[in-house]
Amino acid sequence: MLESPHLTLRSSRVRYPTGKFVVTAIVLFCTMAGAQPTDTLPDGLSLDGILMRLQIRRWQYSRNVPDFFADEYVTSEMRGVRTAPINAITESVFRLRRVSEPGVYPPDLQETRVIRRTNGVTVMPGSSIAGPTVLVNAFSNGLTTITLAQKPCYDFTISRHRDLHHTHVFAIDYRMKPNAETTGYCMPWGNVSGQALVDPATFNILHFDMHIPRYPVAGSIEGSWRWSIDYSPVLLDGATFYMPRRIDSVSESVDGRLMWTFIATYRNYHMTNVRSRIITSPEEGNDTPQR
Repeated sequence: MLESPHLTLRSSRVRYPTGKFVVTAIVLFCTMAGAQPTDTLPDGLSLDGILMRLQIRRWQYSRNVPDFFADEYVTSEMRGVRTAPINAITESVFRLRRVSEPGVYPPDLQETRVIRRTNGVTVMPGSSIAGPTVLVNAFSNGLTTITLAQKPCYDFTISRHRDLHHTHVFAIDYRMKPNAETTGYCMPWGNVSGQALVDPATFNILHFDMHIPRYPVAGSIEGSWRWSIDYSPVLLDGATFYMPRRIDSVSESVDGRLMWTFIATYRNYHMTNVRSRIITSPEEGNDTPQR
């Protein structure tokens, strides 16, 4: 089954439950997954075997991740050659909820945010980019790049003997195949490349990054875009899921006159618990349930 992880940086107005704030969305279709041992390929697997293992991890996440919420802190900065930096900040409650029926695959996972606080600054006054930049769809539509299904789009190579935060990992490098962007299935930008760092003991991806050499950064402005995600284990409903801990994004115009950065951090993950209780109607004196 082929899966197409179109990755888009776009300006879109999204209204949240407060009804007071308008924010810009980065839509990232990224990756979450994992791999194994070091001097040889994990368990003697071939490259295709490793990519298939990572694809299975992606399916497991989609099938098993429960409804949850977390604290999200976002800073976004626009910096120009002749202008002072413009900084936008928000603190939000991020929520993911499964809205499709049990057993439906791929599931319909819905993301929402409720903004608690903001400094009220727009990233680019007078433009279509209004408000701070926030992450959309990385939790519900991620985990697709480093998988066997993406071999028509990317060349994959494996390197070893690296350390990440005192954890021994191996790296999977990827680069878009020549003219793959013209197929209609792969990302519509040439020369996309990046790397995933994988824990060989657990087959979980600990870090993922991507570089797009030429991308519509803001409106008609094009330039280089680099972004990365660091993952950490989160225990939800007795199971461990590797969730984003920090997301970094840097976009720079071709002429070097504009730089747009984005940092989001996530903490305090909690599963959403649904509780109900039976209330007996005092008028009827029976046990008619009300929820």
